[in-house]
Amino acid sequence: MEKGISRRGFICAGLATATGVVISGTSAEAAGKLKILRDGRVQIDVSKFKVLAKIGGVLSVGNVKSIPTALVRTGKNSYQGLDLRCTHQQVTSKLVSGSFKCPAHGSEFTKTGAVKVGPAQSGLNKVKTEVSGKTVILG
Repeated sequence: MEKGISRRGFICAGLATATGVVISGTSAEAAGKLKILRDGRVQIDVSKFKVLAKIGGVLSVGNVKSIPTALVRTGKNSYQGLDLRCTHQQVTSKLVSGSFKCPAHGSEFTKTGAVKVGPAQSGLNKVKTEVSGKTVILG
């Protein structure tokens, strides 16, 4: 009988550890800086996120009512929530070098959600965004 860990066991343990790190990291972040409201909307105190200090700053919020969402600072006192699902085939886009890029087929979107590169033919959908001072509610 082999006493070392199998390749499969090693991979499974690694995935379990990585998943635990992601879940605990997300939970800790959400517990301290994001508030999930009873109706599923998310309340954000934008002053707690350095990335939102400048116009053009982007915060990956996570899921808002089951929609992968980012918050973008669009002006001195304005913000916009974006549904990160690519309008081509609904794959979640990621922020890479200042643009949202779809890993499936290469569609690329500006920080405001407009299409830069297809095959997507329409921009990212907006997520309802309410701004009141330093508080933003998404959903």
